[in-house]
Amino acid sequence: MEAGPRHRQPRNRPPAPPSPDPAGAPAAGSPPRPLRSRQAASSRRSRAPGTAPHAHPPSRRTGSQRPAQERLRLQAVERFECGQKNVEVATALRISVRSVERWRRAWREGGEAGVLPKGPPGGPRLSEIQIAELERELERGPLAHGWADHRWTPARIKTLIG
Repeated sequence: MEAGPRHRQPRNRPPAPPSPDPAGAPAAGSPPRPLRSRQAASSRRSRAPGTAPHAHPPSRRTGSQRPAQERLRLQAVERFECGQKNVEVATALRISVRSVERWRRAWREGGEAGVLPKGPPGGPRLSEIQIAELERELERGPLAHGWADHRWTPARIKTLIG
């Protein structure tokens, strides 16, 4: 047998006649075109107008969701203490096994307090004294701090805060 590249034989299909309708509807008398798949058909029907086909809702938790999240984590801790396995906890609480694994590790290292959320990411906030000092520095203007124009940008303010 000869070793060489294998090529698919081209299918002998006649080219589709051009559709007179700009919307892509089939010409009168011709059969309708089949959908590519059931999934494609259902995704077109269920998608809200103006959204991308793979748009996902934002995943950031809001402050109102925090108590529910804390309750869920504490329920997981109770199940850890009873000796349940990660898969059992995840199934019972309807969360991912990966989250349960992270929570169990945090619970082993820091107890119940280790499982609770630590607050918003991004480090500590400014105290009232620091905010007052920042306001005074901002009032002095960017020129007083060595910038060539009169604009305060987020990056400049971050540099000023340090």
